[in-house]
Amino acid sequence: AKRIAFVDGGNAEILKAPNFSLQFIRLYATIHEDNKRARQEKKEFYALIVANGKKGLAYDVERFDTELKLQHAFDADDATLRTGMHLATPSAVADAVRTFAEFSLAKEVCQELRQGDILARDGDLMPTQTHSAGYVNELKRIATQRGVLLCGLAKTTTLLTDSGNSAAAALQRIAPAGTWLYQNPGSSTCFVKLHPKSAHVFRMDVIRSEDARTIANSLASEATDPVFLGYPYGLIEADQFAQVPGNEAMRLRLQVRAHGGNQLTAHLSALNAHDTLNVL
Repeated sequence: AKRIAFVDGGNAEILKAPNFSLQFIRLYATIHEDNKRARQEKKEFYALIVANGKKGLAYDVERFDTELKLQHAFDADDATLRTGMHLATPSAVADAVRTFAEFSLAKEVCQELRQGDILARDGDLMPTQTHSAGYVNELKRIATQRGVLLCGLAKTTTLLTDSGNSAAAALQRIAPAGTWLYQNPGSSTCFVKLHPKSAHVFRMDVIRSEDARTIANSLASEATDPVFLGYPYGLIEADQFAQVPGNEAMRLRLQVRAHGGNQLTAHLSALNAHDTLNVL
């Protein structure tokens, strides 16, 4: 039987100071067969993002408790991480690290899948951040090599029509009733509505344009949960298990403060009294 794997990630800031951020990152993958979970995998690790001013502001990333090979240095002036005129923040770097880790886990999961199986990640397949192209292209290479149908399903999209309107909203207005797939000939980016009663349209990225309909049909068979009608249950599951809720972040924060050691204690001394009250 055809299997569908789903991958997502989450993160939470555990400790912060003006010059560093300690992030807890959680990755989750689940493999469904006949609309039932056949296997699941969870990976968790800490990432310490520290400002380094040796050659202009940059961030070094130190990882704990993970074998994943991830980018370990980021430029604070990186246009793909900045917000307007402001230099990149540690949280923007953390989001990039989590995204790269998601692609790395997806690559591992892809090596377990067989020809004709599907792998879906939450989000698109566009290498939008500096350094991300290597992770995206490596995942695409392995998926192609193994005959796995790879897709990215994005809940939000910034794609616009020629007149400047949201492409997803414009399609929703003119689309027929029922489920549908909209795809320009030969395009690897398309839009899907996966349940007749759903109010949601999603962007779907694929590697080969001719696989889009096969993938959409398989995802539609998973998109019947009333919790989020029209969204594949495997991605609902992955999102729930990858999240780091506030009460868990608080518990992790207390654990780290109790056992963090001298290096973190030195960093924490940079916090002012107001920030100290905020993290307690």
